[in-house]
Formats: sequence, C-alpha cells, structure tokens
Amino acid sequence: MLHPPSSSAECPPPQQQRGFTLIELLVAMLLGLVTVLVVAQVMLMAESRKRTATSGSDANTTGAMALYTIERDAKNAGFGMAANLSALGCEIRAKNGSSATQTYILAPVVITQGASGAPDTITFTASTKEGAPLPTKVTVDHPPQATNFFVQSALGITEGDLMIAVPPAIGSSSWCSVFQVTNDTSPGGGNSQGGGQGQNQVLHNSGQSAWNQAGGQTIFPTPDGYPSGSTLINLGAMSRRTYSVASNSLNLTWLDTATNTNQTRVIYPQVIQLQAEYGTDANLADNNVRVTAWTTTTPAVNDNAGWQAIKAIRVAVVARSDVYEKDVVTVAGTGSTYSTCRASSPRAVCWAGGAINNLNANNPGSTDWQHYRYRVYEAVLPIRNVIWQQ
Repeated sequence: MLHPPSSSAECPPPQQQRGFTLIELLVAMLLGLVTVLVVAQVMLMAESRKRTATSGSDANTTGAMALYTIERDAKNAGFGMAANLSALGCEIRAKNGSSATQTYILAPVVITQGASGAPDTITFTASTKEGAPLPTKVTVDHPPQATNFFVQSALGITEGDLMIAVPPAIGSSSWCSVFQVTNDTSPGGGNSQGGGQGQNQVLHNSGQSAWNQAGGQTIFPTPDGYPSGSTLINLGAMSRRTYSVASNSLNLTWLDTATNTNQTRVIYPQVIQLQAEYGTDANLADNNVRVTAWTTTTPAVNDNAGWQAIKAIRVAVVARSDVYEKDVVTVAGTGSTYSTCRASSPRAVCWAGGAINNLNANNPGSTDWQHYRYRVYEAVLPIRNVIWQQ
C-alpha cells in the first residue's frame, strides 16, 4: 500500500561545532606569558649590557681627556720661572689692593695630598709671556720704599706685566714679591740709593696698579728690600691653574689677575679621583736627569734643593661609569704598588702608586662605590722647563 508523500521535507542533522576548551585557553595564556617574560628578560639584559658598554665608553673618553688636559698644563709648568733654579721654593708674597696678603711657592707644580686617600689637588704655575721671558738682574739696590728697579735689560718687559722680585739668596727674611709694571715715564721713582740714570728701569708705581703697595708695605722685605744682584722674573699675566675633584667632577680653578679672584668651573663630570706623586732625582750633581724615587711629600718653603730635585710628576685620573650595577663589581685593593694591589683582587682599582679605595667622597660610609665600574688613566709627566734649563 502506497503512502502519500509527506508535507514537510526531512532535514539532515546539523554538523557538530567545537571551540577551545578552558584548559586549552589557560595553556595558551601560560605559554604567552612565559614568552613575554623571556623576551622582556632578554631585552632588559641586552639594554643593561648596552648601557654598561656605553657608560664604559664614556668613562674611557672622560678619563683620557681629563688626563690630557692636566698633561698639557704640566708641559707648560715653570715656563719663564725655571730659568733661575736657585729661586725655586721661594715664598712669594702678593697683595692686591686692600685684600689680604697671599702667599705662594715659586715652583712649577705643587701637589696637595688629600687626607686619608681623598683626591689630591695639583697646581701649575707658569708665565704667560710670549717669546722667551728671560730673568733680568737688578743692578742697583732697591729699598722697600722705591718705585723702580734698575736692571741690566728691560727687553720684553711691558706695561701691565706681573713680575716676581727674587733676592740673591732666599730665606725666611728674604722672600719673593709680586708687583706690576706701570707706565710711569718719569724715572727716578724714589730710589734713594741714587745712580742708575740712563739705565734700564722697571717702574711699579703704587697709584697705577692695585698690585703695587705704597712704600712696598708688607710685600718687599724690610729693611733691605732687594739688593743689587737680585732677579726679576716676568710672568706676563701669570698662569696659575689648579685641578681638583669635587662633587664627582674634575674642576679647574684659575687666578684671574685682572680682578685677583679665583674662577672655578667643572670641566669633566664623573671623575671621582685624582692622585699624584713627585718624581725626584737624588743626584743633581751629575747633570744626568733621572727619576730615582717617587714621593708624596711636598718640599718645604725655601727648600731649594728639594724643589730642584723634582723632575716629573706621576698622575692618575679615575673616571666612573654612571650606571649603577646590581651586583658588586669593584672591591677594595691593598698594597702600595700596582702589582701587590692587583694581586689582592682583579676587580680592585689600582695605579702605580698602589690601591685607590676612597671612591665615594660624597658618602664615605657607604659601599655604593662597589656597584660602579671605573677606568684608571695614569701617566708620568716630566717638568720639562726644569729639565731643559739644565
């Protein structure tokens, strides 16, 4: 028996559709997080090493340039002053206007040692006069109240030059004095010893320069002043430049002789140590210049032999990376020579003078200094104007 066709067509069953399960989603998220963490760690490590390398390069450049700048002044130290070696070590007295009397040492270089390993200070002095500023001899006694020197030759001496008067023999009662050449065209100037008319003269009237004191008060030795046979040294405008470390930077201080004030500026940041020593020649009589010893002791005032013995200085500049490292990368060294310091630890900061450990002057009680990397640049700098004079 036939059945009639159905009024509605029969549809096939729908296909089964599947999605991600919760476990699969969690596993995918976990894998993604692990991947992100790994990539982040790699990027952080790469960036850290990049900053370390970059800061290390900056420290290299800073240290090299700082040492070069100091070396440049060391080469010029003593220019125009060392021609008269018997004057080295003389106490210099200078007074500008109503300011207090200043005292210096007539020496190409003076090193002031920092206390307990703190950074040292180096001062270089030289003449700025062009050409060859040779000393000239005083031919007539110059009492303290005189306002002119009679000299063998006034060659190269011009108005405005700062000069140093040096007695025939330096000592506690016969020091050196700074005065300034004036433009007074009427010689005579109060030299009570007379004579000298028509001779070469160096005038230093007190009313025309703040560097010249009326009657030579407090500057010229009394009662004898500067006798015949004394020497005048021409400084020009005088170069007096001091290198020191402050606030983790190398500073330069120079004397402005026009205003008698010291001017200071930062020249290289991230320089945190400056160490220096004198190189001395123990045998001056053989005229064979050699450095036989290194010392941190500065000769005393008027110790002419001690100052003549200084033929070089040894300088170390320590530049620091500005990247703070998570781990300790520098340790304290020991010993008074490079070899013993280096033997104490390959991560110690060493130079030819021994260990350098005072690397945190701004916070001496902290150990933060061990989390920075350092570059040490050092050199032996001959005081060539003293050597060439001989």
